[in-house]
Amino acid sequence: MLIKKRQGGFTVIELMIAIGLFGIVAPSVSLAIVSINQINDTSADLTLANVLAENKIESLRSAGYNSLSNGTVDFTGELSDSFTAPRQANYTISTPESGLKKIAIHLSYTVQGETKDLRYESLISELGVAQ
Repeated sequence: MLIKKRQGGFTVIELMIAIGLFGIVAPSVSLAIVSINQINDTSADLTLANVLAENKIESLRSAGYNSLSNGTVDFTGELSDSFTAPRQANYTISTPESGLKKIAIHLSYTVQGETKDLRYESLISELGVAQ
C-alpha cells in the first residue's frame, strides 16, 4: 500500500484570489494612512495656534490693564515655521467700555492650499480678576 503525501503549497486559484484581495486592500490602507497624516498635521497646527494665542493673552494680562494701549500689533514673527506661508498674526486692543479692555487675536496660515483664519477674544478688567 502506497500512501502519497500531499505536497504543501497553494493552487493557482488560491494565489489569484490572494493577489486580487491584496489589490483591493493595499490602496485603501494607503489612502487611510495619507488621510490620517493630513488630519494629524492639521491637528498639530491648531494645537500650536491655540497655545500661541493663550500665551499671548496671558502675557498681555500679566502686563496689566494700564500698560495696554488701544491699537493693532503684528506679532507674525512669533509664529512657528511649522505654519505654512503665507502666515500672519496680530492682536487688537480696544476699550468697549470704561474699565475694560478687549483683546482680539487673529491668526492666519495655510494648510494644504486652504487659508485658515482663527480668532480669539478675551477681556481684561481694570480691577483685575475677581474684583
